[in-house]
Amino acid sequence: MHLQGKRARTSAGADALALASQGEGKPFEPVGFWIDTSWKRIRKDLSKRLDYARLRVLFSDGEAGIEENLLSRRMRHQRCMWHGKHDFPYILYTEGLKKPDQKPFVDQLKAIAAMSMSKTQIEELKPKDRAHVRQLAQQTKQGFEELLKALEPYPKAKTYIENLVKPVTTFLRWWLQNRRSASAHTNAIESHFSQICNRVKRIGDDGRIAACSTG
Repeated sequence: MHLQGKRARTSAGADALALASQGEGKPFEPVGFWIDTSWKRIRKDLSKRLDYARLRVLFSDGEAGIEENLLSRRMRHQRCMWHGKHDFPYILYTEGLKKPDQKPFVDQLKAIAAMSMSKTQIEELKPKDRAHVRQLAQQTKQGFEELLKALEPYPKAKTYIENLVKPVTTFLRWWLQNRRSASAHTNAIESHFSQICNRVKRIGDDGRIAACSTG
């Protein structure tokens, strides 16, 4: 938040929001909100507020520090598919590729079986779809292998995809093991952040608050 006026000041650091759900089909509820706080400190706070031993899947946008600090030995990490695709062009840009040159690689990532699934398609998977999910997993593996081969000349982009493959497809392995859906997006968190941002903007109507960041 950026405050306006004679006493204008800017909050230091980024905002962080954590939500938790007790199981499939149960809502994600806020369990903490922090400003300018390290992920290490956030983990300590969460360990006091939650029964960490019961947590099985960590959903995140992949920001540095989250997995290292919030993932326990009994948990799996699910990277948000949307963020995985959204951040890829930036990595390609750091390799010197302009937008037209990025497009073939971006399109290739989006076309990979798992990466092209919608939230609805994932949630509608049934136990009878086991053979189909196995096929999706195999097609996804092949798609990533082909993309990695195409990225050989671009080491940063290749490393990004190598680090993305396993966590972004956790939902497929989870389904094959448990025959239950796991989210592949951080929609619940994004939705709550949007609500916070909208409230801040409404407060800003009086001229004291200019903007809200949901990063």
